Amino acid sequence: MYHPQFGALAEFERNLIRERTRAGFRAAKARGRSGGRPKSLDFDKRVLAVRLYDERGHTVDEICKMMGISTKTALYKYIEAELVITSKPYVSVRSFPLVQLRKRFRNNNYK
Repeated sequence: MYHPQFGALAEFERNLIRERTRAGFRAAKARGRSGGRPKSLDFDKRVLAVRLYDERGHTVDEICKMMGISTKTALYKYIEAELVITSKPYVSVRSFPLVQLRKRFRNNNYK
C-alpha cells in the first residue's frame, strides 16, 4: 500500500539531487573551475615528453623517469591526446612548431 508512494518520493528526491548536482557543475564551470584530477605534468613538460617519445631516442621508462611520471599510463595518455588533437593516424610532433602545439593542447581538455 505504501510502496508506490515511497517509490515516488525516492524518485522525486533523486531528481532533486541530480538537478542540484548539475547546477553546481554549471556554477563551477562559470567560475572557471573544471572537475577531475590535475595533470601530473605542466604543458611544456607534456609537449617535451611527447616529442621525446616521437624522436625514438629514449625508452618509455627513461622518458617516465626524466619527467617524474610514476606510470607509463600517463605518458601514453599524453601521446594519445596528441594523436587525437592532430586528427591523423600518426603525425610527427616535430612537424608542429611549439606555439601550435600549445594552442592545440590548451584548446582540448583531454583526460
